[in-house]
Amino acid sequence: MKNRTKLMAWSPLAGGKLFTSNEEKYIRLRNALEKVKNEVGANGIDEIAYAWLLNHPANIMPICGSGNFERVQSAINAINIKLTRKQWFKILDASRGFEVA
Repeated sequence: MKNRTKLMAWSPLAGGKLFTSNEEKYIRLRNALEKVKNEVGANGIDEIAYAWLLNHPANIMPICGSGNFERVQSAINAINIKLTRKQWFKILDASRGFEVA
């Protein structure tokens, strides 16, 4: 079995800003995550955020530092969510604020 190094994503939900911030970036990101959530039938945008990291080509491992059981469960649920390439790039584009060329 090939040993692949995992990159770690600390604070993958931006310390809660993903849900509460009124910054343009987070509003764009919430909208994109909500669309993808509805497409795949996920329970929340947090599951999609975790799934985005888990589907990242750099083999990223999100670090869920929450003591909130529901948040930890969302991270576990994300393991089974497979995003299409189009969905994955929709989230990346929303985060950056422009389309990847």
